[in-house]
Amino acid sequence: MCIIKQQIQRSNYDSSIKINIGQNVNFTGLQQGIDTFTGVASAEAINPVTDLETFRFNLSNSPVALNFYFYSASTGTYQNSFLPAGYTPTELSNNDTVMLNSFFIANFYDTFDSQTQIKYFTGYLTYVDNAPTSTLPNYSINPTGTGKQFYYWYIPNNYIETHTGSTATGYTIFTFYNAKLGGMQIFFNQKNSGLTTNEKMYFKTVIDFTNKTFHFSNLSPLKAYELPSSSAYSQRYNNTVESMENMQAQYPTGTTFNYRTGRYGSI
Repeated sequence: MCIIKQQIQRSNYDSSIKINIGQNVNFTGLQQGIDTFTGVASAEAINPVTDLETFRFNLSNSPVALNFYFYSASTGTYQNSFLPAGYTPTELSNNDTVMLNSFFIANFYDTFDSQTQIKYFTGYLTYVDNAPTSTLPNYSINPTGTGKQFYYWYIPNNYIETHTGSTATGYTIFTFYNAKLGGMQIFFNQKNSGLTTNEKMYFKTVIDFTNKTFHFSNLSPLKAYELPSSSAYSQRYNNTVESMENMQAQYPTGTTFNYRTGRYGSI
């Protein structure tokens, strides 16, 4: 509480004295009040620190089959094969570089509404080609299967802290980076093919905070169908992906100085 003392000089004349009947119960002095205001103003102007610590969750009902179907523009059909994605049988059987550099992506969001959603988790499946056993885009999500990279999820603490219950429901969308075409191919949930909202693209996912597990609401197998690249949604998604030209280095020719021998040599 701030107490203000004033001295009034006697002048033998009537004087008007203004007394403030308000009160301040902050229990801080002038400098403390300034410090408090500065701290509050700074906190409002700067975003709070986000706790990015993660906790490992595993799939509770493994194994789960995850099968991808690529769209064939020539036939207008979906095929459970990498061939419509532009790969040749030789590239598939030999596990070519264009296959090694390709990968699937799982993005986890708090809602399917693209206008308000927040992405909390991203997982990668880089073990794409199952050759020589199989060249089909079919994976078994379990600790040792071909989809083992999707078995463990690392959920950030800032997502866990936003929930007070033991479980929470989120939404997972799958995409594929095609190293041969240099673009993203996006998939929708085949079970939601009749929907006209953004929920069509997502697999509903339940997070269990008590047991540190997660599971998909759809029963196995999960079928992800590629959204044709001609669709406006697919084109808009690819526009958000930054690309860069990774060219081979061109080394200079002529004479160069060798710092070890102190002489010039030809290269």
